[in-house]
Amino acid sequence: MNESDRRGFLNKVITLAASAGLTGLILDRLPERSILLPVQAQNNMIVGMSNGSTSTPATTLTALGGPAAFQATNAGNAAGLQGTCTSGTGVLGTTTTGTGVQGTASSAGATALSGFVSDPGAFPIVAQGASGQTANLQEWRGSSGTPLTVVDSNGNLGVGTSSPARLVHLVGDNAVFRMDRDVDSSAFILVRTAAGDFSTIWKTFYVGVNASGVGNGSFVIEDAGTNVGGAATTRLIITTTGNVGIGTASPDQALSVSGNADKSSGGTSWGTFCDKRWKDLDSIRRFELGLEWVRTLPSPVRFRYAKENGIGANTLEENVNFIAQDLQDGVHDNLVYRTRNKVRTSDKEPVEMFGVNVNDMHFAFVNAIKELAQQNETLREELRLLKSRLDVSEQAAKLAAS
Repeated sequence: MNESDRRGFLNKVITLAASAGLTGLILDRLPERSILLPVQAQNNMIVGMSNGSTSTPATTLTALGGPAAFQATNAGNAAGLQGTCTSGTGVLGTTTTGTGVQGTASSAGATALSGFVSDPGAFPIVAQGASGQTANLQEWRGSSGTPLTVVDSNGNLGVGTSSPARLVHLVGDNAVFRMDRDVDSSAFILVRTAAGDFSTIWKTFYVGVNASGVGNGSFVIEDAGTNVGGAATTRLIITTTGNVGIGTASPDQALSVSGNADKSSGGTSWGTFCDKRWKDLDSIRRFELGLEWVRTLPSPVRFRYAKENGIGANTLEENVNFIAQDLQDGVHDNLVYRTRNKVRTSDKEPVEMFGVNVNDMHFAFVNAIKELAQQNETLREELRLLKSRLDVSEQAAKLAAS
């Protein structure tokens, strides 16, 4: 534009358009459109190239044109663009291609785009798809434009993938869930509901970690019945020392089972590692316990566990075993082991308790049976000799009688 044209442009008719609640300055430049520069916007206003119409815009600020219909820049701490409303939408960007609203932050600590609400019932940011939406509703991308986290058109959350196959889908060589809690409680609550009815709960399990100090904790699976909160019954626990408890919250052995246990083969006992090559040959010695030790065992008893017992044992089932204190007689003490457990679930601290390990008894029975077999063989031999003597005596008597 030369000087003559510029002067002509500046000398164009300057019209103050107050129609339709618009206060501004219209600079007529071309017959088919005008440049509108608002001076004061008491109601709604237009900025940009118009098609000649000065009709009232639908929004407080309407920007026409491209590549950026409207751009606000601020080098300080204030917002480059701020939209405030008591109802409706604070900032609305509409585009057929490109980006409706874009925020750029050029220094550390700056925020490219923020949404704030002063009423708890307002929505800071809303992403709403179109009918038949196929593209992701939300994408958080890295500097290269690769999606890091997305929400697809079905509401599935993808981390490390732009196409999540489940409600939550993690992809990557570090694809793990980490949950940090400062109280004993479940990290996962797994709930099975009735088919097609999420309000009817069939079964709930908790999965979590309980701990009482550094390096002292347990992994637990608990049964909550049909509840989704509150107390639950421990079904399985793995302690810090690696002990596994099934049906008990206080396993004192590598595997502690409260109740009956089955296995598919191998008889009624567990297999042991007995190859001679594993053993210290210098440590091998005879196992002495036998018939006399078995004969003096106290009698076993039938019993049920007390209600609210500290080991979570079934209180309805009848059991057969020894009373540990009865075995502490100076002869059978090797069957008794010590552990620490609560007497009742309501107890605050565990105390020393006693258990019975019948392993020695099994091998004492072997020795006892062998001793009985030997005694039986001796008696059989004595009986044979007596019978032989009796036969000789009978024959002698017959000869004497004849």
